[in-house]
Amino acid sequence: MPLLDYDLTRFDEQDIILESEAQIQEFLPDILGQALARTWVDKRFLDAFYDQPKEILERAGVFPSQIDFRGVYQE
Repeated sequence: MPLLDYDLTRFDEQDIILESEAQIQEFLPDILGQALARTWVDKRFLDAFYDQPKEILERAGVFPSQIDFRGVYQE
């Protein structure tokens, strides 16, 4: 599935680069909570986030290094 063709809401005005485990533990839960909330109301976002979570976060200005995302899709 191609990336979304509309702008994503950014999580912050500046890019968020999460390089250390401490940064990931501090910031990523809030960011993923926002993404999860959007999946509940936006089917296209849900599909794109499921297929390409890291790319979707990067388009929203979040760059979590050291993270491997795996999703479980349940209807």
